[in-house]
Amino acid sequence: MYLRTLRMFSFFVALIVMLMSFSCKTTPFIPGDKKEQYIRFGNGGGFTGGVTVYYLTEKGDVYNEVDNTLTKLFRADAAFTEQMFAMPKILNIRNKPYNNPGNRYFFIEVSTETDQQKIVWGGDKIQIKEYETWYQNLMFMVKKENLNPDSPVK
Repeated sequence: MYLRTLRMFSFFVALIVMLMSFSCKTTPFIPGDKKEQYIRFGNGGGFTGGVTVYYLTEKGDVYNEVDNTLTKLFRADAAFTEQMFAMPKILNIRNKPYNNPGNRYFFIEVSTETDQQKIVWGGDKIQIKEYETWYQNLMFMVKKENLNPDSPVK
C-alpha cells in the first residue's frame, strides 16, 4: 500500500513538473510590440529595390527579416547591446531628426515603450556622421557573426 501511494505521488509530481515546463515558454519577439525595445536597421533601394532588415532587441537577440518572416540569427554581446541602446540618448536623436533618403538608402529605427525614432539617409552625403558610425557598428556586428565558422548565419 505504501509503495503504491509513493508511486502515485511520484507520478503526479512528474506530471506537474512537465506541465509547468510547457507553460514557461518565452514569448517570441514581435516588431511593433511595445513590450520589448529594439533597434531596427538596414538598407534598401538601388536597382532591385530590395530591403535588408535586421533587429537588435534589448536582450541582445539579433533577427533578420525576409518577406515579413523573422529569423533569429544570434545573441549579441551584452556590453555591445548596452552601448547600441545608449546611442539614441548620447546622439540626442529625438532633437536631431534626419530624413534624407536617396535611391540607395540606409536606416536606423529605435522603438521603445513610449517612442519611435527613425533616421534615414542616402543620396547626399550624410550631415550627421555619428549616425553613419552607429549604423556601421550595427552592421559590423552582423558581418562579424557571418565570418564566425561556428555560426549558423549564412
